[in-house]
Amino acid sequence: MRAISHRIVAGILGIVLSCTCGEAQNRCDSVAELSKVASELRGLPFNSAVNCVELPPAEFDAAFRARINPQIDLPKLQAEGRVYKLLGFVPSELDYSNCILESYFSETEAFFREDWNDFILRRGTAIHAPTAVHELVHALQNQHFHLKQAANVRAESSDALLAKFALIEGDATEIERRVGGGKALSDLSNGDANEDEVQPAACQLPEQLDQLLAFPYEAGERFVRTIWEAGGVSAVNRAFADFPTTTAEVLHPEWYLKGRAQDRFLLPNPKKTQPPLFSDRMGEFFIRTYLELFLPARQAVQVAEKWQDDQLALELLPENRYRVQWRTLWESEAAAKSFKGALLELLAGRFHFPALNNAAATCQVEAESVGVLHVSQAGSQVTIQITR
Repeated sequence: MRAISHRIVAGILGIVLSCTCGEAQNRCDSVAELSKVASELRGLPFNSAVNCVELPPAEFDAAFRARINPQIDLPKLQAEGRVYKLLGFVPSELDYSNCILESYFSETEAFFREDWNDFILRRGTAIHAPTAVHELVHALQNQHFHLKQAANVRAESSDALLAKFALIEGDATEIERRVGGGKALSDLSNGDANEDEVQPAACQLPEQLDQLLAFPYEAGERFVRTIWEAGGVSAVNRAFADFPTTTAEVLHPEWYLKGRAQDRFLLPNPKKTQPPLFSDRMGEFFIRTYLELFLPARQAVQVAEKWQDDQLALELLPENRYRVQWRTLWESEAAAKSFKGALLELLAGRFHFPALNNAAATCQVEAESVGVLHVSQAGSQVTIQITR
């Protein structure tokens, strides 16, 4: 699960879908009008009308949880949090899994329920018109591209999921942006002074997690806009039959359009006697965001864009110790050395140990802050191992 509340990108103009129950034009009437806007801007017809349902807050929350809970693999989310802490990506005291879930559940004001073709609104909450259009684009996507089968949240890597959701959310966010520049939407506002904005989560996510969670919306919008400009709406539609598979393709849409992803070098699958507790592929965007914790953004971008592949595995050891091994592959030996140097600088800064010599093929540190750290380079591969 990597999506977040659409409030990150909605409400720039303060346009609101609102009403008092019993008014002649209620919010579901407005949703019907906005469906026409979404269909026209997206260039797709609705195969069937979307059902609009307003639910009281408690029922809304229950319906939203019923939609999301089957996608949540809590042990996997907890293991992911442990990996992030071992790498120094998030603070060790962060209650990662609960904070992620709280952030997700606390800020949602509307959602589309695929199985029933329902557009669900939280009663008593102001809904921005662009946000409603965003969700209605998801309804169009579901009717034309069968989104439920598009991404296996439990089985795919973080990098692959971010890439797929970048197309899904980027498509909806691009249309949402166009609505923000629309002309007659203010006529849909019938404000009720008693309506409240949805309150943000009490748990404050670190900025680097916000960047990961915002990726499908922000980078995804740029990705979809590039595809749209290159081949029109038909090119965007075709992309739903050929999803990007890495965040590198999303960050560099010209690579996606030219099929450069097919030319990537890949790491061989590791030979393990037993499966790890958790495994993942982190990808270019995670590496960029990770390096930006301690390095200038420009340097992080330049290093990360040479990424080719990576494989990460988390193992549980005796005495309740954990070991994360992260194998990375780069375009060249020089690119691998640049990553290794940037990584050593980052780790020394995050875990407060003396700087290490990047000229050495292998570096090792043992300190209370990091545990046992081992970083090595062999040609275009860099391997990081942390045991704590």
